[in-house]
Amino acid sequence: MLGLLGTINGIICDCHSHLLNVNECSMGVHEVDMSIRLHTINKFVEDKVFFQDDKYVIVLDGVVFNKTKIQNNHSWLNTLINFYEKQGKCWFRDLRGSFSGLFCDKKEQKLYLFVDHISDKPIFYYQSNKSFYFASEQISLANLLRENKVSYHLNTKAAYTMLTYGGLLEDMSYIDGAHKLMPGSYLVYDLQTRSVQVEFYHNFKYNPNKAQTREYALQQMHALFMQSIKQQLDKNSEYGYVDYSALSAGLDSRLTTCSIADYTDDFVTFTYAPIGQYDQVSSLEIAKLLKPSTTIFQSSNNGGLLLDVDNVVRINDGLFTYYGTSVLLDYFRRINTQDIGIIHSGQLGDAVFGALIQDLNYANISINKMNVFSSHFIDKLSNVGLNIKELTEKYNDIEMFSLYNRGMGGVIYGANKAFQSFAETFSPFYDVDLWDYCLTIPREWRIKHRIYDEYFLKYHKKYAFIPHNRYRIIGREIYNNFNEFIQKVLKKIRKYVGCYHNRENVTPLQDWMKVPSVETYLNNYFESNIGCVNGVSEELKRDIEYLYINGNELEKNMTLTLLSVIKQMFPINV
Repeated sequence: MLGLLGTINGIICDCHSHLLNVNECSMGVHEVDMSIRLHTINKFVEDKVFFQDDKYVIVLDGVVFNKTKIQNNHSWLNTLINFYEKQGKCWFRDLRGSFSGLFCDKKEQKLYLFVDHISDKPIFYYQSNKSFYFASEQISLANLLRENKVSYHLNTKAAYTMLTYGGLLEDMSYIDGAHKLMPGSYLVYDLQTRSVQVEFYHNFKYNPNKAQTREYALQQMHALFMQSIKQQLDKNSEYGYVDYSALSAGLDSRLTTCSIADYTDDFVTFTYAPIGQYDQVSSLEIAKLLKPSTTIFQSSNNGGLLLDVDNVVRINDGLFTYYGTSVLLDYFRRINTQDIGIIHSGQLGDAVFGALIQDLNYANISINKMNVFSSHFIDKLSNVGLNIKELTEKYNDIEMFSLYNRGMGGVIYGANKAFQSFAETFSPFYDVDLWDYCLTIPREWRIKHRIYDEYFLKYHKKYAFIPHNRYRIIGREIYNNFNEFIQKVLKKIRKYVGCYHNRENVTPLQDWMKVPSVETYLNNYFESNIGCVNGVSEELKRDIEYLYINGNELEKNMTLTLLSVIKQMFPINV
């Protein structure tokens, strides 16, 4: 396991992390019959807290960018205690970074569990009679429930969500009755009444300010983005870590890396792609202009990285279809990660500077098909109690539904769980102050990369001529729209004739999963596990079989992810 594990009125048996270079801390809180264990990577150790006295219990895991700024000559521990005593239960709202944790006020008999603004270090929880259980990983939570002889079952709604969206929505867990803390939320557990209440300390909302000018918007975007970049660089510098920045053919990682280069040339860019693929070609062209201290390229020309199904799903906790995590784990297993602190990515730039909704006319958007990876079982979602239309109505805007569920609730786990198994990671686009501001920019400016392109041409023009995502040129909207149309036609033709292009995708599943040795291994994995799944209805089992046998490569990957989750969380003979 990695992260937090705990119980009230339960027990924690001996457990060990599946990762190297991980510290373990344990404590018992006798006044409230609570046991806590923390497995955390051995980096940014001065940012972490594991403490109790006669008044409080405090656990903080992760990295806090503004730690030095808010300490104000106090110890870090006293700073956090003062925050709580002055600000109350939402004391962590002013922290900036990637974190999660626990705070227990023994006198008030209240336990607080909290996650950061995007919940990239999630916490799951489960209540059973007079006992309460929580963990950073739902696989660890399942193990904890079994240790305490608590009966639990598969959440069929979550299973069909994985088979449709490639991840989980909202606060879902594969454990029926368990829940995940949503981004910007915290849980209050009353130790006297045994009641649970979840509240939000931050909500992302689309609130367009049409009185602002485009020039003002560009200036604000730049100031906040560079502030976000600098706080990441400063944090690595504080601990003496080397700056590693992901670089691909995409626009988001390019912007992050170019912005780092505005501060320093002492950094490393890394790219992992098939030889000759656009990510390799474009990244090397960009690196020539950037002139970082080191450029690392490694080839991912075969599908062998897909074979370690159970271990990869163990690391990404089944929160997203497993192939993306496989790619990153395969890459970083090949290099020395000792000097890596925060890995700089460009994740979710398309959601922050761009827009996840590209059509201003909502009537043209099929809500039931938004963010869907596979449409085979859309109709079954309502049968298992998931009403997507009703779900979207919880948000003030349809884009916010996509932002929370495709972005923060899905995509980030495909990468971050891999990175966080040996280091920390953060995208400057995650910064809550930047993100909140960008949601005041009218959507008509953000769609189709319009203001994003303007930003790039204004601040990083010399990097703009290199195509991104295969064919798109920054700032040439008519050219790009025409090319997009042509590429869609060609894609349909290639799909129809069964001819795929290895240069199209940094993770070409359609090629990897057709490598004979890979195809044989994954077919054998499927056959050996589908016959012994536990706690699954016959209907769900048939649907899993159908999707694997008849689905495309992505759908097969989603199916294998779910099978591994069931195998690890609901083992037979339990």
